[in-house]
Amino acid sequence: MIVIVLAIIAVIAGKSFVIPFLKGDYKNKTTVVSKSNLEKVLQINELSTSTAVYNGVSSVTDPEDSDKVLYYVSYDATVKAGINTEDIQIEVRDSEEEKKVIVTLPKVTISDIEVNMGSLEYIFKDKNSNTESISKDAYQSAVADVKEECEKNEQLKELAKENAKNVIQGLISPILEQEEYQLEIRSEGDK
Repeated sequence: MIVIVLAIIAVIAGKSFVIPFLKGDYKNKTTVVSKSNLEKVLQINELSTSTAVYNGVSSVTDPEDSDKVLYYVSYDATVKAGINTEDIQIEVRDSEEEKKVIVTLPKVTISDIEVNMGSLEYIFKDKNSNTESISKDAYQSAVADVKEECEKNEQLKELAKENAKNVIQGLISPILEQEEYQLEIRSEGDK
């Protein structure tokens, strides 16, 4: 996924900056760095920056007695984590003393969970629980289980945060370098 995003960035950068530069189109061109121009560059909506494969086991309990386990289900899932680019905050400092753009990224969230229905395997404690709705109930249990596990997984979130910083830097740096601005990327909660 990251390779695809970086390839897209390379194509955009090549088309927008390298080819015109080689043709000489940038000789007398001035770029205005503004918050609105930078926001346009980041109009992606949702940016998935980390994908993880998760293998887990969930227990399905009796709806009438939450202490009674009916069966266990093992599953494989794919989890995507990333940021909502609409929540990115941009500050442009443009003075004689300082030419700097500060980008503050929002917290990383789990953006998508896909449980592979074909991977569901059951271990029954109560043979009578093998009913018509077993796949639906097991699927819902697996989704809830992987969501709970991933919300606690700080390594997944940290990797997604670092990848988001790299992607944002790749998108904005070529624009800022033309006007000699410095770029600082922060995450929500950083000091």
